[in-house]
Amino acid sequence: MSDDAAITWKSDEGSIGREFGIDVDGSVPAIRRHLLLSQVLAAMTQRMLRTLLRSHQLSNQLGHGHVGTEHVLLAILSDPDSFPRNILGEEKANEVCAAVREVITSDSYTGYRGRPNEAR
Repeated sequence: MSDDAAITWKSDEGSIGREFGIDVDGSVPAIRRHLLLSQVLAAMTQRMLRTLLRSHQLSNQLGHGHVGTEHVLLAILSDPDSFPRNILGEEKANEVCAAVREVITSDSYTGYRGRPNEAR
């Protein structure tokens, strides 16, 4: 695409946005996030998708407003066929799960207090 075409396209984009009252420039980060997320999700195995869904379910059950690595860890170690659980063995995996649950269900657990889309 030539620079002239890019300028024309941007100009058309802006006029369409103004016509419909859409902040096109403000939408670009959201569109990029959507595209990136689509690519990441497409590359995940079914087991990984189930693990992420399970971590979200665990977070909700615990009343947490976020899904953190602690929830993902619990979901991974709760899967009897997961590679990490098999490396640790059932007894050690259960010990780790119990320790994580103890921490994240305690009164001192603060979790993540930022916005979900902010980098930590």
